[in-house]
Amino acid sequence: MDWRKYILLAVPFLFLSIFILFAVPVQYRPLSFIPVLLFWIVYYILLSREKKKKNKK
Repeated sequence: MDWRKYILLAVPFLFLSIFILFAVPVQYRPLSFIPVLLFWIVYYILLSREKKKKNKK
């Protein structure tokens, strides 16, 4: 796990999730999980790109 990428991505997605949790009406609060899912998708895309670059070299 690349901790630097993890932290750089986790902080904004965490704040976004918390903002959605408190800013939207109660019936839309489950939408606050969408940034969490997007975080993991972006994180693993970045890791896979990095592995591809290392394999090409």
